[in-house]
Amino acid sequence: MLKYHYGNFIIDSLILILSSMWFGVLAMALSSLVGSLCSQIINSWPNKKLLNYSYLEQIKDILPSLLIALIMGGLVYCVNFIDLASWLKLFIQVPLGIIIYILLSWLFKVETFTYCINLVKSFLRKRKEVNVND
Repeated sequence: MLKYHYGNFIIDSLILILSSMWFGVLAMALSSLVGSLCSQIINSWPNKKLLNYSYLEQIKDILPSLLIALIMGGLVYCVNFIDLASWLKLFIQVPLGIIIYILLSWLFKVETFTYCINLVKSFLRKRKEVNVND
């Protein structure tokens, strides 16, 4: 499995370096997207073969998070149209993105989000129990 990781790293690095050298930052961002898609395909093959986890099942698992990220990105991007200093836009965009992502994950009951929340709650409960016993 580790050999796939190294292969992905090499492919991603080459695509990023070559695209940014000749075509600039936008090409670098787009090539990062293409590299990620290639990595997804490369990484999904062993999952299908070893775990009987089909491509369609993998896409269905990824899709909710991807859609939430796209919605969040679109809403955060709208802040660019407000006439503010760049540092202030960034100061607004980061917390806004976090809040939007969390709210949409909660609203659509995304399984990974629910899992993370339960993990944090469990950790806090255990920590509270340790403090009470001390």
